[in-house]
Amino acid sequence: MVTFLITSSPPTFPKRVYYHGFDKATSKPCKRLKGRVEFFGCLGEEMLVGIIADTHIPHRLKAVPPAVFEIFSEVGLILHAGDIVDLRILDDLASLAPVKAVRGNVHLVDRTLDPQLPKAQWLDILGHHIVLTHGHGSFVRGSLERARYWLSQDRDEVNHRIVKWCLETYLEADLIIFGHSHRAYNRRFGRRLLFNPGAVCPTDGEIPSIGLLTIEREKVSAQLVELT
Repeated sequence: MVTFLITSSPPTFPKRVYYHGFDKATSKPCKRLKGRVEFFGCLGEEMLVGIIADTHIPHRLKAVPPAVFEIFSEVGLILHAGDIVDLRILDDLASLAPVKAVRGNVHLVDRTLDPQLPKAQWLDILGHHIVLTHGHGSFVRGSLERARYWLSQDRDEVNHRIVKWCLETYLEADLIIFGHSHRAYNRRFGRRLLFNPGAVCPTDGEIPSIGLLTIEREKVSAQLVELT
């Protein structure tokens, strides 16, 4: 298993122009994100990260499938992209590696769900700027997106809209991880990688899946793993 260090005190930030959290010139986070960006200093030259989203436990799935724990057995970090529902599963995943998570859009229906989780997490791993988000955006955007999906039932369109929003919102992110659509997505736009691991919970027309990220100093690659 890859071990890593976590530091919660980013360096002093110069007065510069920032783009959604990061200085375009120096690639350092801005003051408003101080204490919110976590820097993961890997002791090696590579980190394996487990990616999971849309568990919807216990409403659509009773528990995290055993295969997830097997696949994540060697990861150094686990990222959950939202719609967790029962937060106790984060403790289960934490038995394998540290876990970072964001809230999903289920809280738009029930405000008691995922109340203490942030809408987004900013991470720096081996110099790569990473954003973890569910992808539904604000209350208004999330509500409109929900209505649009029920009209079209097209998950590819949902992914397309989320990707467009993410690219416009997180301009300086090298890697953006999202969920919400329950359909996997793995595509590069220049230097930027957008990755959706798909949903763990049962979804019509979809195979449950998770993801693995291999993060090196010079590159990041994403792999989809189906839970068959």
